[in-house]
Amino acid sequence: MTGKKISIPTVLLFICGLLASCAAGKDSKPGASFTQIRFGNGGGFTGAVNRYVLHPDGKLMKTAGLSDEVKEVARINATHTEKLFREAQKLRLDTIQFNHPGNLYYFMEVQKGESAPRITWGSADHTVPNQVQEFYNKLIKTIPN
Repeated sequence: MTGKKISIPTVLLFICGLLASCAAGKDSKPGASFTQIRFGNGGGFTGAVNRYVLHPDGKLMKTAGLSDEVKEVARINATHTEKLFREAQKLRLDTIQFNHPGNLYYFMEVQKGESAPRITWGSADHTVPNQVQEFYNKLIKTIPN
C-alpha cells in the first residue's frame, strides 16, 4: 500500500473539529435557544394588556392591566416547562410572521437572543394558524385560576 501518511496532530485536529461542529448543533436543553415565551391578550376600550412571561426555570410572571407591576403567578414543573419550550422550538414560532390584531387581540412572542418576533391575532378577517392557537391554549392552561 502506498499513500500519504497522515500525522497524528492532523487526525486529532480533524476529530476535534468534527466534535465541535456536532456539539454546536445541540442545545443543552430542548428549546434552550428560547429564553422566554411571552403571551397574553389586550385591547378593548381601556387598552389594558394581560402579559405573561414563562421562563425556562418554570417561573410564570404576569403584568396586568395598565400597570407595570410584575408578579410571579405560578411555578410550572420542570417537565411541563421543558415540553412547552421544546414545542415552541419545534413549531419554529420565531419564524412565523402573523400580525393581524383586532380591537381585542392575542399575542405570543419567543425570546431568542435579542430577537422576540411577535405573533398577533384577533382580526375577524384573518385566522391565526391552527398550531399557534393550539400552543397558545396550552400556555393559557398554565395560568392558575
